[in-house]
Amino acid sequence: VMLGRFVTETFVAFYSVSFSLIASTGFIISFASLSLLPIFSGLKKKALETGFKKSIRLTFLISLVSAAFIYYFSKIIILIIYGQDYISAIPILRTFSVLIIIIPLIALYTSFFVSQGRTKILAKLLVGTTILNIILNYFLITQGLQFGMLEAIKGATHATIISQGVYLLSLIV
Repeated sequence: VMLGRFVTETFVAFYSVSFSLIASTGFIISFASLSLLPIFSGLKKKALETGFKKSIRLTFLISLVSAAFIYYFSKIIILIIYGQDYISAIPILRTFSVLIIIIPLIALYTSFFVSQGRTKILAKLLVGTTILNIILNYFLITQGLQFGMLEAIKGATHATIISQGVYLLSLIV
């Protein structure tokens, strides 16, 4: 929504297709994390910590491989799925590939927090990182516009990654 106030529909489309590809990939990986919620709620403290740490390592490994794959094959992915008209989406997809690591880990930590009844913390972190995202979007989009619409989209991409990264780090700490 915010990006559409600053750039044309074509550039919003470059952002949207890249984000959609990343979000759907992240969702597929996250599905495994979310399926662990019932297991987490039934475990005692030591077993819970052990199971959670193993889940984090496995999710991180799968996410890292997926992110590297999308980063290195982004050109082929864009060309096959969207065609030559979306060639400008390639750098956005490459930049967004880091979210494939962040999104599943957020899902895993979120399921853990929910299973422990710590939803108030989640709500506060979501509000805080949403505000951060809005502020970063404004500044990074307007700064990017000085160099063109593609740079404005890169600014929005960086704002999303930073705010999601802050959210993940806040969950870890």
